[in-house]
Amino acid sequence: AEQAVTGLERLRQRLAGAATPDTLPGVRITCSAGVALHEEPATPEQTIDRADRALYRAKAEGRDRTCLA
Repeated sequence: AEQAVTGLERLRQRLAGAATPDTLPGVRITCSAGVALHEEPATPEQTIDRADRALYRAKAEGRDRTCLA
C-alpha cells in the first residue's frame, strides 16, 4: 500500500506541474486518490469500498492528495 501511495504522490505532483494550454489560463490540474490494501478475508468489493471511502476522504480534506484506507 505504501508503494502505491508513493507512486500516486509522484503522479499527483507531475500532474500539478503539467502545462496547460494557453487557451485555458488559470486552469490547474489536480488529482485525488484513495488506496486500500486487499487483505483476506475481505472480498474485492469490500476492498474497493474502502478505497472509495479513502478517495472521498481525500476530497473532503481539501483535494489534491492521496489517502490510505
